[in-house]
Amino acid sequence: MSLLFSVFGHTARTPKPECGTLYGNALRAYEQKNYTLSCRILEEFVTKDRTNAQAHNLLGATYMQLQHAKKAAGQFAKAVECAGDNSSYLANLGHTLATLGEFDEASRCLRHALDIDPDNAPALYNWLIGGGLSESDLRRAEQLGTTMLAKGDDNKAILAHFTLGKLYDETNRFAEAFDHFTAGNRLKRATLNFDIAGVQTLAEEIKLSPVGQLVGTDNAPLASAARPIFIIGMPRSGSTLLERILAQQFGLGIGGELTAISEIAEEMSMFGNASSPASLHALTSEDRLFYANAYLRWLDQRFGTRVNIVDKYLFNFFNVGFIKQLFPDARFIDATRDPLDTCLSCYFTLFSVSNEFSYDIDELAQYYALYQGLMKHWKAAFPDNIATVTYRDVVDNKQRVVDFLRTALYIDDNHSFSAIPPAETPIYTASFAQARRPIYRDSLERWRRYGTRVEPLRQALLDAGVAL
Repeated sequence: MSLLFSVFGHTARTPKPECGTLYGNALRAYEQKNYTLSCRILEEFVTKDRTNAQAHNLLGATYMQLQHAKKAAGQFAKAVECAGDNSSYLANLGHTLATLGEFDEASRCLRHALDIDPDNAPALYNWLIGGGLSESDLRRAEQLGTTMLAKGDDNKAILAHFTLGKLYDETNRFAEAFDHFTAGNRLKRATLNFDIAGVQTLAEEIKLSPVGQLVGTDNAPLASAARPIFIIGMPRSGSTLLERILAQQFGLGIGGELTAISEIAEEMSMFGNASSPASLHALTSEDRLFYANAYLRWLDQRFGTRVNIVDKYLFNFFNVGFIKQLFPDARFIDATRDPLDTCLSCYFTLFSVSNEFSYDIDELAQYYALYQGLMKHWKAAFPDNIATVTYRDVVDNKQRVVDFLRTALYIDDNHSFSAIPPAETPIYTASFAQARRPIYRDSLERWRRYGTRVEPLRQALLDAGVAL
């Protein structure tokens, strides 16, 4: 999810909540990522205190984490109404409206937020990535970003560098764009505690697990009858576009980045007191049935259906064997794109959560290599269940891709899917603006624009064993 907002509003005017208050309990639950509990507390709170802007704002942030963008927009709007001209609440509302595709109103909110507080870095960043800015808007964004950099605040400098990188990229000043992205990545990486070696070790442990024993065949009818569809792959590989094609062509529901499988696997690992591959290898038939139905119930609670939702949590490429254990008939789409374009696009994106590998060129290349290694492993184990679709294929011949997926996913006229039209569906990822554009070719071989500056990335990929 690409979500940059403040749950506090103007921190100078917002006292730290006392632990015993409902709001304090909700904030604590939010910080612990227990968004369901936070939501339940706050929904009760705002019925008792309808004028508490801070509570409306936190409830909006909680709804966004639960991927309820329309509800979130309503709460952020109430926060703005209660607080008056609050730059942070306006920025939150603007970003949420952008995920809903309401770009004109989003731009108005973000511009207003910057009028109130020209130093609001999240507002500036989200204003720019929403697109559609005039030449005068771009000049203003450049001035604001440059001013932020001069103040020496590293947190705001990260956003300012990514803002200016995006701005210069869109105005064909590619050398300056790359330099700003490099500076922003360097500052962002310094804030993270990330160990690529640990992820590589996990990937190798997964590949050493005996795949033939992972797939359950004795699940009860409820679980085995389900045939969920998963899009997996690297970020910035065209997966959101692919998800929307599935919705448009086949009526499949857009689930977005659903972390349920990953959370179940993590829970099992903790209870099993073992590393994830070892604990997943030891599942009994009762375990498989229990966790398969837990996932289906989770879908029911969120979407009201269990058979037509596309799960696009890309990092499920770690969990293919586990998913096949729960759902023997599960189908996967590996969304791929040119390695240089994929990695460069990751490097140029400021993600709000996870994706810690993307802020250092060497780590990014090594992560891409381990992704490729895992996919090679899974495709050898399940050759009939993983369809590979490249971004170039989609751009060159969308109908051919549709026909291929119809066969690969075993979709026929007997399926009766019913989903919210994609145009009305929020996009929570960093591609919320691009994915709503008609299919375009601008992102093919994008790396060529940056000349010699892309050479360190090319060499890092080659050193990691990635074929270019």
